[in-house]
Amino acid sequence: MSRIDSDKLKTFLSRPRTLKEIAEHFGAKNLSPEQIRKVALPDRHALFEQQNDLGEPLFMTAEQPLPLRTVKPRIWAYRWAPRPQPYLWVQFQPHFKHPRIKLVGLSDMHYGAKSHAYDRFRRYVKWIAENDDVFAFLNGDTIENAIDGSIGGAVYESLLTPSEQIWGAPDKGEPGMIELLRPIAHKILWAQPGNHEWRTWKKTNLDPLRIICYELGIPYSDEPIFADVLAWGHRFTFYCQHGRTGSQTKGGKMNAAGRPAEFQESVDFIIMGHVHDSMGNPITRFVRRREFDGEGKLAGFWIEERAQYIVICPSFYSYFGSYGSRAGYSPGSWGTIVCTLFNDGTYRASE
Repeated sequence: MSRIDSDKLKTFLSRPRTLKEIAEHFGAKNLSPEQIRKVALPDRHALFEQQNDLGEPLFMTAEQPLPLRTVKPRIWAYRWAPRPQPYLWVQFQPHFKHPRIKLVGLSDMHYGAKSHAYDRFRRYVKWIAENDDVFAFLNGDTIENAIDGSIGGAVYESLLTPSEQIWGAPDKGEPGMIELLRPIAHKILWAQPGNHEWRTWKKTNLDPLRIICYELGIPYSDEPIFADVLAWGHRFTFYCQHGRTGSQTKGGKMNAAGRPAEFQESVDFIIMGHVHDSMGNPITRFVRRREFDGEGKLAGFWIEERAQYIVICPSFYSYFGSYGSRAGYSPGSWGTIVCTLFNDGTYRASE
């Protein structure tokens, strides 16, 4: 590998290349994926490893944003597809040595509302911060964001104004969501808004979650996110939406959560929030697989049974004293569901 200059490799991998193409370009015999991963790229450049339609590893590099001084360094890199597609790659770096990744959805916190479960939320943030193999994503309704005209008299059920929910209220001794998330900002892989953030977008074209993500350097999309988490040479696929259903039954909620499976390929995790419930339903999908040898000749093909998890993220919103209690809705679930990714390529969802 000493024959491969890291600057030249960075330039050559400005678009996806197979292992064979890299070996031929640099005249490196018996080149392995592990050798590519060990190349020290120039500052602010990261290596991404994907797969082509034949199942062969593809490598490419991408420049990363300047790190924020107030946020800890990441052990992962990210790259967006050309806009407007909300397709995200998250690549964990080779020096990530843990055998698993626990990815938790922080959804429906409603920070600033009287019914926000403050202590419970802070415990989860502390748990994420203190465990090196735990990461998170934000799945909407991060703050309450009640404004004039919000249904149910929501402005009268808030302890903090929308601006205080973002930046804090020193006179009230309350931090903003920026400061609450800062200890784990380097572990939040992506974020998207919910209907509560959209309250101000519809009136002013301003999304408060986008402000939070800008301040903390968190990858943000205003649409449901198609994400590939890349680690240990494996790809784990996600589709994350906040959701819009008003269903009150378990079956109706699960039907709404699973609807995106109708318009895309098999995805490992399809995730929704919004309904303040907790469900993780595994479904078996059949996936066509092909394998080719080093000469590009077909070595075999088969049908693989692959699990697809339909996940509904619970909330951090208490029941009594809330609009849900007054309306006679069923109590929701609290906390989060964990999507666990393993270094052998397997995965599961669990509460």
